[in-house]
Amino acid sequence: MTSPSRTLSDTRFAPASRPGLEVVVATRKEPTQVFPAELLDCTRVDMQLRVAAPLEEDPNIVVRLQDESSGFQLSAAGAISWQQDEESGSWRLGFQFTQELDWETLGELCLCGILERPEA
Repeated sequence: MTSPSRTLSDTRFAPASRPGLEVVVATRKEPTQVFPAELLDCTRVDMQLRVAAPLEEDPNIVVRLQDESSGFQLSAAGAISWQQDEESGSWRLGFQFTQELDWETLGELCLCGILERPEA
């Protein structure tokens, strides 16, 4: 049987449909070279993103989110765990956080309207 905390940690939060959210991917070696991304979903341990082209595998990746309307900013370190090409020509990738997002940060992402709380 799965414990309740494990189930909550694995809950996938969908992005809210709103303008003004900027998501970029960068390496810690070259922080000025950024790749625009689209947030597809997020949990406490990882997120899925869509990018225009496959990214070089690097364990020192940083994903930055900045919401224009609320002013909320998040910079999270981690690594690309997988990449998959899509029929549209873009690429979907998994980004594994180095450290889990804390509940406070996840809640703030929901309160700012960046993520939608999953239906109960």
